[in-house]
Amino acid sequence: MDAEQQLVYKFLAAAPPFASLPAAEREALARSLQRRSFQPREVVFSEGGRAAHSWLVCSGRVRIVVQSSGARLMQLEILEQGQIFGLFCRLGGERGVYRCTAIADGPVTALRVPDSVFDELLRRYPVLGREAGLLCAARLSVMQRLACLGRETAEFRVAEVLHRAFIGQGAKVRLTRQDVAVRIGTTVETVFRVLAGLRRHGWIDTARGSILIKDPAAIAAYVRRRKGR
Repeated sequence: MDAEQQLVYKFLAAAPPFASLPAAEREALARSLQRRSFQPREVVFSEGGRAAHSWLVCSGRVRIVVQSSGARLMQLEILEQGQIFGLFCRLGGERGVYRCTAIADGPVTALRVPDSVFDELLRRYPVLGREAGLLCAARLSVMQRLACLGRETAEFRVAEVLHRAFIGQGAKVRLTRQDVAVRIGTTVETVFRVLAGLRRHGWIDTARGSILIKDPAAIAAYVRRRKGR
């Protein structure tokens, strides 16, 4: 293997479900997969578009969105290094069409995995199917939580997003108003209003492309109160 293929091999060894494959099979896979780069906000694939591949995030983050009412996009999830996308939503139905849109959230590199390759591996290695099923179940659990969250007020949904972002990123979270709006399925104007209220409380401050969590304890307490009401 050349240097590029060796990097891909090491990456596959740590990325489920491909980490479950024998080493020789991962080596063959590393030789055949193509790595692609995407610019910020570039569309990897579009909802309703013809599908013949899934993807594995090598670096960066990918936003998964679907068309909601009107022209509004609703964000389902953000996927990071080592996560597969463009596959699970197609396993139980029409394989030839993407059911969502994937957008690069900043610079992204990803491995393109042809469906024909994945299907052949599934046929020969049942463990791959089991691992993929576990990943799919975990992602469905997250989406179920988001569906329940959609019945809450905009204030609570924004606070929940900020609380989780603080846990993952620290005080300065890389989120725009548009990011928050898409993530909770509301308008930018609504998010602007809610963030203005949180600023008045002294809980946050906002800057271009980021939000500073000034009082994470207050936000966490608010989220706990709402959940326990």
